[in-house]
Amino acid sequence: MRLSLLSVLVFLLSSPALTGQRSSELGLFLTSTDYLGDLSRDIPGIEDLGWRVGFTAKYMFNRHSGVRVFIGYLDFYGSDLTVPRNADRGWETDFGLLEASIGYEYHPFGEGRYNLVNVFNKFQLSPYGYIGIGTVMGDAEVFVSAADMGKFPEEADRDLFVCLPIGGGVRFDISEYAIITLDIGVRAVFSDYLDGISQGSDRNDWYGVGGLTFSILLDGEMDRNL
Repeated sequence: MRLSLLSVLVFLLSSPALTGQRSSELGLFLTSTDYLGDLSRDIPGIEDLGWRVGFTAKYMFNRHSGVRVFIGYLDFYGSDLTVPRNADRGWETDFGLLEASIGYEYHPFGEGRYNLVNVFNKFQLSPYGYIGIGTVMGDAEVFVSAADMGKFPEEADRDLFVCLPIGGGVRFDISEYAIITLDIGVRAVFSDYLDGISQGSDRNDWYGVGGLTFSILLDGEMDRNL
């Protein structure tokens, strides 16, 4: 009897559902983008969205907490033609950004990928939030009338920014080795020169990303660790 109880205890303690082992993931992020700045609408329209690709990596310490890395190229466009108050001015901006960021991800309701008898729990959903820090590099190209060309580039214009990623999403396990994530976030850059323009503005620029991540679990024997 003692041997049987000991065997059950050893099995339970070694089960992936209870050990909380670490795991790592690698993913492809298909994203839409938009920005809030001098040549953007206060409320984005679908015609303002851009589509770009990024790569994500994730290392989960346990089922609730992990660290995430994002590297991607994002493209943005802004025009006075979308802002009624500036329609007569006719300025336009086109800029691409290379973002590299790292952040903390938290899953408040994270559950094990496997149950007590070591069977994979299919189709689990886990909402999460994240916050991080990173750098953004990009040089905006501003298109203006000949009369306004002398105003650019502005003296304080620059092409390297600090960004603060904030956001959240939902993670969906489709198999033991494949994960789909819906992710939405915003980036504060603490500068009004993201779009290369700061004329008459008293607010910093922001940009947002949102889309799907298709990830593979690099070690399929790991716990869910959400």
